[in-house]
Formats: sequence, C-alpha cells, structure tokens
Amino acid sequence: MVIKVIGKNVAITDALRKYAEKKVSKLQKYIVVPEETSARVLIRTYRTGQKAEITIPTKIGILRAESQCDDAYAAIDLAVDKLADQIRRQKTKIQKRSKSSLTEALMSEQTEEAEYKIRTKQIPISRMDAEDAIMQMELSDHDFFAYVDAETNEMAIVYRQKNSDGYGRIELTRE
Repeated sequence: MVIKVIGKNVAITDALRKYAEKKVSKLQKYIVVPEETSARVLIRTYRTGQKAEITIPTKIGILRAESQCDDAYAAIDLAVDKLADQIRRQKTKIQKRSKSSLTEALMSEQTEEAEYKIRTKQIPISRMDAEDAIMQMELSDHDFFAYVDAETNEMAIVYRQKNSDGYGRIELTRE
C-alpha cells in the first residue's frame, strides 16, 4: 500500500510523514490491500487545532476516518484507532451474518431442484497467509477463498466447514 501524506495549511515534516506512514501501515494486519492501492492521509490546520483525515480504498469499499486534536500526531493516532474499530465492527458483523445464514440453511428442509447458472468472475490473486485469506473470505461473504500462500508460494484455498464453526485449507500442488 502506498501512503500519501498531504498537508493543507501545514508543512509536512519528514518525522510527521514517517509517523503517519508507520501508523497507517499497521492497519494492513486487519485488511488485505494491494500494493498499488494509494491510501491518503490529509492533515489540516485550523484555529482550533490539527485535523487528520485518512482514506483507504479497498476491494470491499472505502475506509475513512477523521479526527481533530491540538497535535497532529494525536489526531493521526485517533483517526487510525477509529479505522481499526470500523474494520473490527465490519468483520464481526460479517461473521455473525455468515453464521446466521448458515444455520438458516441447515434448518430449512426445502430441497428444490434448481438450474445451475455459472457466473464467471476474474479476481487478482494475492500473496497472503491463511488468516488474511479467511478474513478476505468473510469480508466477501463467500464460502471459500483462493490465494497464493506467502510461505510456500503455492496456490491454496481456505473454506468454511459446513458441519462445524471451523475453517479448512486446501493446498494445491503441481504434479
């Protein structure tokens, strides 16, 4: 992720730029963002203090938070904390929704024959570990997610197990 630090009515020092980049890059442990994605940190000066606005475009949507404080460093901290809370709330909401829809599907006894329509979707495959893949699977609300394993550099698939609350992992190998 490329992080752009922009100042309005304030000069951005190297220390402030490095601090903002360090804090925003810590959010990557919660979400998977492609390297070419450009996150923006805008710092403004007002009569009442400093304001930090952070915007991160993701595959799911745009994450945005802002906070105002007397100090630019504190404003950045507060905005990053708000973004982390937003991400956690969304992940929890998605997990609850997927568990409730799974139990509804198991409870229903309707077995209808349906015509199968195959939709084709192309997505870029990213290098990540299994935990990040599970998070991306939950965010996309699918039952599985394909990725390139960061350790083995091989294709792998994580999936939601039907009869338990756990997850499974399939490692694809070449013959």
